[in-house]
Amino acid sequence: MNAEEVYMQLQNKGLRLSCVKGKIRVWPKDKISEREHELLKNFKDGLIQLTQFRHPSKENEYYELHEHGEEFFHELKKRKTNKSFSFDKDKKVIQVHNVHQVHSLNVLAENTKKFSEENEKVSSVEVRQLGAWFFGETEQSFDPHSDQAVYQTRSRQSAERMLNLVRDLTWPDFKAFVVDSSITLKRVKEKYYQRRTTIDWQNFISWWEKCGDYPQAASMFESYSEKTAQEIIIKWNDIKQRAKGRFSENFSKYWLKRYMNKVFVTQISFIEGGPDEKKIKESRLDAVQRLIHEDGLSKSLARKIVGF
Repeated sequence: MNAEEVYMQLQNKGLRLSCVKGKIRVWPKDKISEREHELLKNFKDGLIQLTQFRHPSKENEYYELHEHGEEFFHELKKRKTNKSFSFDKDKKVIQVHNVHQVHSLNVLAENTKKFSEENEKVSSVEVRQLGAWFFGETEQSFDPHSDQAVYQTRSRQSAERMLNLVRDLTWPDFKAFVVDSSITLKRVKEKYYQRRTTIDWQNFISWWEKCGDYPQAASMFESYSEKTAQEIIIKWNDIKQRAKGRFSENFSKYWLKRYMNKVFVTQISFIEGGPDEKKIKESRLDAVQRLIHEDGLSKSLARKIVGF
C-alpha cells in the first residue's frame, strides 16, 4: 500500500484531509479507526504532499477558518473587563472567513459590544459555549457540510444576544434565526461550506477515474452515509437522463446500485476497447459469488447489485 491508496481509502470513507503548518489533519475524528491512525503515521510525508497537491485551498479551508475563529474567541475572552467586553478601535483586522473575507474581528467585536450595551451583557460562558459548539467534533457540534443545524442556548434572551455572532460565523451559506431558546441554521446556498453530498460526489468521481472505463463488476465506493450514497445515485440518474447522443449510450452500459452507504458500479455491456460480452458476464457471475461468500449477502441481493 502506498500513500495515494491510503489517501483514497480515507476519502472514500468520508474523511477529509488537510495539511496545516506541516501537519496532517483528518476529520471527523470519531470515524478514524486504530488501523487508520497507524496508516496516517506510516504514510505521513506522502499524505502531506498529496493534500497540498490536490486542491490545497479547498482542503485547508476548514482548518484555516478554525484557527482564525479560535483567535477571535480568544480575543473575546482576553478583553473581558469589569464583566463587559472592550475592544481597541485600532486593532488590526483579523479575517474570520479566510477565503471570502466578509467579516472581520472588528465587525464581530462591534456586534458583541453593541449587545453588551443594549441587552444583558454577553458573558464569557456564552462565548465559550458558542466556541465549543462551532469548533467541536461531537454529534451535537456544528457540521459545516450539513443542510441545517441547531445551537441550543440557556434561554431565548441568550439566543437573541448570540444570534449575530452565529450569523457572522456561518454567513452566507446559512440563514440563522431564533426559535425559543435555540438558534436554528438552514442552508440557503453552497458557497464556502460544501454540502456533504457535494464532497462525496467529488470523491466518487475521483474514485471512478482510478477504476477506469472498465470497472470490475460490483466495484464498491463507500460514501459518508446512506443518504449521500442515495444522492449519488440520484445525481447519476439525473445526468444520465439529460445526456444526449453517444455520451448517453455510454451511461446505459453501467449499472449503479446502492446498498447501505455503499455504491456498487458494474459494467453490463460491451464498450469499445474493453472486455467482450462473455467476459463481462463471467465477471458479474464471479461478483455475485464474491458478494455472497465474502460479504454475506443473499443471492437475490447480490444479483441485483450486479444488474441481473
